[in-house]
Amino acid sequence: MSKTMRPYDVKDTDEFLQMESDNHPRKPGKWSILHSGRHISLIAPYGERSISIPRDQFNAIVDWYLKPQTVREPRP
Repeated sequence: MSKTMRPYDVKDTDEFLQMESDNHPRKPGKWSILHSGRHISLIAPYGERSISIPRDQFNAIVDWYLKPQTVREPRP
């Protein structure tokens, strides 16, 4: 895959396995993103708390994060 896949981009088993491979941590201390049905789980490194959120909320956060951000200048 040439681009990072979002959970809702997955259309078949090969893409699912590629996304799982891309998002699974290869080094200790990294977070991983896994999905099951309608929820996304953010699996924390050892000793930290993991979270699970609805897929639509996760996708909204990802879309917001990936869109161009405006930079505000500090007020005088």
